[in-house]
Amino acid sequence: MPGPDFERLRVVASRKLEPKAVSPRAISHLVAASVRAVGALKYLVALDDVLDAPSWSRADPRDMVDAAHTRWATASAISALDACAAVLGRVHSPSSAVKFETDLRGLDPASTKKKAGGLSAADRFSKLRAPWQSWVRDVHSDPRYARVLRARHALAHSSVPEEVTSGVAGHALRWRFAIGADLDTVNISIPPAAWIGSRQLVLECAELATDRVRGFLEAAAEWE
Repeated sequence: MPGPDFERLRVVASRKLEPKAVSPRAISHLVAASVRAVGALKYLVALDDVLDAPSWSRADPRDMVDAAHTRWATASAISALDACAAVLGRVHSPSSAVKFETDLRGLDPASTKKKAGGLSAADRFSKLRAPWQSWVRDVHSDPRYARVLRARHALAHSSVPEEVTSGVAGHALRWRFAIGADLDTVNISIPPAAWIGSRQLVLECAELATDRVRGFLEAAAEWE
């Protein structure tokens, strides 16, 4: 678990949010899922740090471990935030018949594209009550969220240019990825800003999820 403060916030937030939804049990499950994802990322950060230990042999498959850790980190971070968005979808819906949970992209205030017979993400965002519009807007404007979401999409649904870094100290010889670059650009100069190291990505995922889930729980605890 992320710590006793998160557990206290989880309990208080669930108690505040459950009466506002048609399905209180779903609310407690989703809140717990967001906190559990943060805990998983805390565990991953410690596990990933072992890659800097003297016992880690250069003969070990760092490329496979880095690929696994970055996919784990990006998926967990986005899942943590999407669980919070799903709570908002539940507490703002008068119906218990939910086919698909709301995710954070489904509450994007800048997205006006409508699905067949439905509302746009901006329409759904406009129906959120305070303080949830502020929380959603803050997450969408967080540059870490944009980077982690792009990384999650790239690592889960496509292939990205990758290479091993060099060095003799710290997390040396870790792999890095060119997020947003196409494999066709491998032989073309890729902008330095496109690259992100495995350790940096793992840490950024953990920081993003911890900060934003904590903000969500604190807002829920104070919501009247």
